[in-house]
Amino acid sequence: MPNLIGQTTDSGVAGVLGESSTFNGVLGITTADGHAGVAGVCDTSKGNGVYGRSKKANGVIGFSSSDGSAGVAGANDDGNGNGVYGRSAKSDGVIGITTGDGKAGVAGVCDNGNGNGVYGRSKSANGVVGYSSADVHAGVAGVNDNNAGIGIYGKGVRLAGLFEGNVDITGNLTIQG
Repeated sequence: MPNLIGQTTDSGVAGVLGESSTFNGVLGITTADGHAGVAGVCDTSKGNGVYGRSKKANGVIGFSSSDGSAGVAGANDDGNGNGVYGRSAKSDGVIGITTGDGKAGVAGVCDNGNGNGVYGRSKSANGVVGYSSADVHAGVAGVNDNNAGIGIYGKGVRLAGLFEGNVDITGNLTIQG
């Protein structure tokens, strides 16, 4: 197999170009532990390490058949940027789907500091919305297993909470004010 290096200093010209009308344009394969079949690196400018674009399918897609490894992983360990960022003009910015029993379609975890596991923000609708069509499961559930913790906290200028329908309380109800 040849060792191919593509280099250019011409503006608008790719260092390596692969084109195909019947298979992958560029295919990279490795059996070396800790290395990528295809790696994209941009260390000297504000460009992307890897860029994907498609008119009719996913711009970038990743698969993994290894336990504990992500199909697509994003990490930002050095700066203030996002690990994964999703944006869409006409659909969900990020969507997660699982068929794993007891697993989340999207999971947010904050192990250090005072951050949030999941944060939602909206200028014209709800920040976080949850739906469930199961008989005994909540659309949104809040659980805190610390004896001094709070399961669900609400704070608002007009109302801290609004319930439409019956309210069932197991335990004490304390009203102050």
